[in-house]
Amino acid sequence: MVAATVAAATPAAGPVDSAGPVAGLLPARAVTEWRSDSALRGTWQVNQAVLPGEVGWSGLPMPVREQVSGPEAEQWLGVDAIGPVDNLQRTSLDFAVSEQEVRFVSAATNGGAVSFSPGLPVLDPVILSGERQRWSGRVRTNDEQPVVANALITAEPIGNSCTRTVAEIGDDSYSFDWCPGEGLSGWVSTIDSVGLGFEMETVEPPTVADPAGFDDVAATELRGTEVRPIRFFRTVAGQYREELVPMGSRAAWAGDQLVVADTGGRVTSWLPLDDADGTAAEDFSGHLAFWRTTPGGSVRGLATVGAVTVVGTTDRAVIAYDRDGRELWRRVMDEAVTSVLSWGELIVAADAGGTVVALAAGDGTQSWLADGIEEVLAVGGSNAGVVMVRRGTTVQALSTTTGDPLWSTRFDGDSTAVAVSGDTVGLRVGNWLVAHEARTGRRLWHDSIADGRFLYGIPAGLVVTGRRTTVLDAGGNTVWENSDRMIGADPLVPSANGSSSTADELVADGPGRLLVGGPGEFELAWDYPAQREPPELAPVRADRGVITLQREPTGYGWLEYR
Repeated sequence: MVAATVAAATPAAGPVDSAGPVAGLLPARAVTEWRSDSALRGTWQVNQAVLPGEVGWSGLPMPVREQVSGPEAEQWLGVDAIGPVDNLQRTSLDFAVSEQEVRFVSAATNGGAVSFSPGLPVLDPVILSGERQRWSGRVRTNDEQPVVANALITAEPIGNSCTRTVAEIGDDSYSFDWCPGEGLSGWVSTIDSVGLGFEMETVEPPTVADPAGFDDVAATELRGTEVRPIRFFRTVAGQYREELVPMGSRAAWAGDQLVVADTGGRVTSWLPLDDADGTAAEDFSGHLAFWRTTPGGSVRGLATVGAVTVVGTTDRAVIAYDRDGRELWRRVMDEAVTSVLSWGELIVAADAGGTVVALAAGDGTQSWLADGIEEVLAVGGSNAGVVMVRRGTTVQALSTTTGDPLWSTRFDGDSTAVAVSGDTVGLRVGNWLVAHEARTGRRLWHDSIADGRFLYGIPAGLVVTGRRTTVLDAGGNTVWENSDRMIGADPLVPSANGSSSTADELVADGPGRLLVGGPGEFELAWDYPAQREPPELAPVRADRGVITLQREPTGYGWLEYR
């Protein structure tokens, strides 16, 4: 499945850039661990990372963000936790971080939220020296008015060079466990409205029933009649709270949800709110945050297989998540990941060192590994597929099953593009399109495509786009051309939805409009709303429309075309 992408612009998650007294107790990099919960008798998945100021602040839940006027901290420690398998509790904890201290700012769950202004000091030189620390400020619980409160904060060593900080506020208390290089290792609250607690003991990840989750939600038929702005929400304290617009660097559709990798290195899934149950308004499309994680570094690859999301990061990791955001598996590469592609139930990932590995999407089992590859150009095929790679001035076809070389061809260094459609591989070299049989490399036909700047593969054939768009079948015959109104559409891209009903849809950015067409498809067009620029990301085909990220005078916004 294709993931839309644009270059990242914001520093990604990373360690605290200081040698201050608290740095050693914070996570050195983004980390995901599983910790026990004796009260719920289950396991929490706990993901945490140190984030740049703007990234951490923008991820604060409402109404917390209302009382934190801007990125007040140089950095933030963000913790996202998912409760036991049979209890889909979602919890986020946010800490403001500086060289000298860590302050607890907020906790939010499905059922409750609490925030502190200023933040509660839970790590600083005074606390770490064993002295008591006193705090006075305002506490806000859920939507209630903030109240003045006082707190007593103490700390004690608890073994393995770890420290436990306890903050007592009246009859309530919070307990934080900190371990060198690990960050927050345990947290317990006595406030019922928050109701979270995980302990220091690390455990094995729980077994997830039906981890693959490969079934897509059938896409509805496009009508060409509606354009709705998308508004993003999060469930906090039992209510929908509007979130800031995510600035995506990559986006994809995973089964029944939109997955966005933002420019700060966080990955969030968004479930469309149901039009029929009264939760969505007629003038906008509502999307609800379902899970969030910080995989580490910057996201350089995003692919989906049904409801499974797979990301590749500059932190050398390829990580798969199930529909609920639980980590299914993780593969550490030798170098930063440069691309992640999917074909069927196979994931093909490449790193900057030239290693390419093929992994099962459901459990991460390695099928094969190849070295010395400069770029993965395409993956596809009808039955036994091929992985098209570049080694120097050679394009080579590898078996998707074994990784063994099947055939290769040289090119003269001119601009080259490769696409796979069924049993045909198309190579664009300069102004020529040369078609080969996918498994044998036998040359089938060639044609001049002087104006063909982009090359894609869809089930119906090879798509060549430029001043016009043409779809050529396995025999080189034209099976579809764009209409006059689609002239200048640049570029057309295959739909980012793997269901057969939309497999041959092409989505285009035309002059001032979004266009959809393709073999056997009627053609649709939507005018862009006033003052909207062309999409920043390639459009994503969702279950009920086409989703775009587009600039407007006040910033960026997401739109849904139906």
